[in-house]
Amino acid sequence: LPLNTDPEPFIDVGKYDINRPIAIDFGSYNVRAGYTGLSDPNLVFPTRLTRHRDRKVAKTFTFIGNNTRLDQTVRSQSKTPFDGSIITNWDYVEDIIEYTFHHLGVKPNNGVRNPLIINERLACLQSQRQNWYQILFETFNLPKVAFGIDSLFSFYYNTQASNKSNGIVINCSHEETDIIPIVESQ
Repeated sequence: LPLNTDPEPFIDVGKYDINRPIAIDFGSYNVRAGYTGLSDPNLVFPTRLTRHRDRKVAKTFTFIGNNTRLDQTVRSQSKTPFDGSIITNWDYVEDIIEYTFHHLGVKPNNGVRNPLIINERLACLQSQRQNWYQILFETFNLPKVAFGIDSLFSFYYNTQASNKSNGIVINCSHEETDIIPIVESQ
């Protein structure tokens, strides 16, 4: 991929609505995030992070998402918090989630006050869910969190108008493929 010339955009903090839920698709390849009720996510960026030490100014800088593509040295050092489909670096996850809230224009008032909808993989390990709970509730003080499988969210959204309750969901992601039969909405 070519280097970026523009940093990640910010949403105007004047448009921030404390009551509007935030949806985050925290994938192993991309993060898609935004406020619910919109047709497209407000942010889409790679699930990558770099901590770059600039010796000239004796400072360490953190670059996240598309900002890791602003410089060749930074890009070559970028890493994902995933090892396969399992999150192994939770410090990176915390930084990426904070970056996401910041770019969505969230004004933290003793934490993030918006409800959150976030995806998880099929058959998520309990240890993964516990780490998510710790970050979301203890670090960001979120009031409510709903976890779900992104392909099932899509199935229910796309079939609600037709009242279809049966189907097969095939989820082809960056790391795995899942096939989920749906019988009478279960």
